[in-house]
Amino acid sequence: MLKRLIKTISEFADSISKDHMGAFAAQSAFFILLSIFPIINIILAFIKFLPMTEKDFVDFISKLMPDGANNTIVGIVGEIYDNSAGTLTIVSFVIGLWSAAKGIMAIRNGLNEVYKAKTKVNFLIQRLISSFYTMIIVIAVLATSLISVFGDQAVKVINKHFPAAGKVASYLLDLKGVLILAVMFLVFSIMFKVLPNRKVKFKNQIAGAMFASLWWMLMSKLFTWYVGSYASKNFTYGSLTMAILLMFWLYFGVMAILIGGQINVFLERTDLLRTIRNKEGNRPLLLTIDDDETNINSVAYVDPEKREKKRRKKRSKKKDLTGKEDIK
Repeated sequence: MLKRLIKTISEFADSISKDHMGAFAAQSAFFILLSIFPIINIILAFIKFLPMTEKDFVDFISKLMPDGANNTIVGIVGEIYDNSAGTLTIVSFVIGLWSAAKGIMAIRNGLNEVYKAKTKVNFLIQRLISSFYTMIIVIAVLATSLISVFGDQAVKVINKHFPAAGKVASYLLDLKGVLILAVMFLVFSIMFKVLPNRKVKFKNQIAGAMFASLWWMLMSKLFTWYVGSYASKNFTYGSLTMAILLMFWLYFGVMAILIGGQINVFLERTDLLRTIRNKEGNRPLLLTIDDDETNINSVAYVDPEKREKKRRKKRSKKKDLTGKEDIK
């Protein structure tokens, strides 16, 4: 049992290295970091048309970001909110959408590598798809911020018409960390479902999405602890310290997404193997994957004895053909 566990962990670690997760995570973290502030500009442009204030958004965004980055983010949000104009908003929209789409595209390429799915669409289509998913994430942030800001009013309305449901809603609203975790879980589940270039079942993405959500929140706590304990006392890099730490935070966060995808693939293969073994009994089975390796669900399991018989027949045919050629 222990040997099997060690072997499984070793194979899982090898798959992380073979799928180049670190490279994809670094690429994605870089472009996401570039896009954070233009994307904030886009969100603030939308907020001006919503019943929210700058303070409401700052309070909400401070819950998403690690505490150590709050002062930096709040200062930049204030400058963007005070100085944003129509032209700046359009320019920031294009720059933010391009760079953020590049980050999402890097995550998509990483998940394609993890799920063994080949990219069949051209570069322009990939960029458009990634831009679309970027906008979905922006909308999710806006929706979550609205719930966070106007949740109390919504609870009052629910209490008035549905008292029983109002108590549950009020309890959930008090647990805002649970709300953020639920949103992250939903976003990651959708990412695992739609980003890889192959069909996957939504229920098979739950484990990886939960791992990525919990790991992301844990990284935020560790980031906050480190900034409060060490980084604030170390001025070696000056104002770049926070940018470097934020890059590391994003890097490990994206790594959590890719590892979550690897967990989904591992559990999917294990479940499929268990299903085949239940049907075929305890006979040894050999796993083979279709030639293009685009769909794990189309994995075929072949009995080694039958496979060996086919190989012997092919060898005998080759020998017969070789013998005839020698006679001639």
